[in-house]
Amino acid sequence: MPETHLMPPQPRCAPAAAAPGPTAVGGAQPWPALVDRINQRLDELLPLVPHASSQPNPLAPAMRHAVLGMGKRVRALLALQAARELEADDAMALDAGCAIEMLHAASLVLDDLPAMDDAPLRRGQPATHLVFGEATAMLTAVSLIARAFALVGGLTQVSAEARCAMVAVLACTIGSEGMSAGQQCDVAPAPGRANLRLVEQVGEQKTGSLFVAAVELGALAGQASAAQRARLRSYAQHVGLAFQIADDLVDEDEDTGRDTYVGLLGRGGAQALLRKHVQAARGELLQPRGGLMQLTHALFAAHLGPQERMP
Repeated sequence: MPETHLMPPQPRCAPAAAAPGPTAVGGAQPWPALVDRINQRLDELLPLVPHASSQPNPLAPAMRHAVLGMGKRVRALLALQAARELEADDAMALDAGCAIEMLHAASLVLDDLPAMDDAPLRRGQPATHLVFGEATAMLTAVSLIARAFALVGGLTQVSAEARCAMVAVLACTIGSEGMSAGQQCDVAPAPGRANLRLVEQVGEQKTGSLFVAAVELGALAGQASAAQRARLRSYAQHVGLAFQIADDLVDEDEDTGRDTYVGLLGRGGAQALLRKHVQAARGELLQPRGGLMQLTHALFAAHLGPQERMP
């Protein structure tokens, strides 16, 4: 792909410290090592912060600020593990996962804007718009979305048909049936009393769509059959909903006044629904004890009973 950002790594500013990823399960999967690898590749793929003597790219520092924070890289890990279950090329799957991380970072930049959630912090550091201004933050989000599309479009290790399918996955994820729709519902909720289905819909669009996209990119990288891709998509839908419920459980004290699973179902009801989704996700896995199962357990072990945990 004729982009200098995809050439071998060049000297650049130091990347952010790696965030702790999911806890290793029985020592079988080196999650922190994989998170470090994802962070290193993101650092390589993002535009350089130029020296004073070179042509400036004013968006480069903002893009790096938005992406290289203390993220857990769950979405990239999902893409990698889905591809590994299908014995796909690891380097290609890594880049697909990085594309999802860029898309996710773009959504967070937009989510934090004053017109949206008006959040002052993201991943332990000031929100992008507070550091670089609102206009630059919006342009940063657009640039990251474009970079994600360019990245999957340049995965020449897969067929042109697979690359087109990957681009379509990203488009559906970011568009009016995906993250944008979820954000719109969050900003301007429908009138009337909240119900579980509405909360699920927003979660599916705003959070779950990225989980589905991550797993689908990994499946496409591994040349999954239509049946395999459908099962992995179902797996990701359940994991995305479980992840949102887990987030609501953790942020229970901070979500006062918002429509959440805990608010609708109570803490016990939300935990029961989370376990139901985790069990359904496990039932869709192609390899019952493969990398995705290990990652699923690592993500939700704190919310599972002893009988539901992996031996």
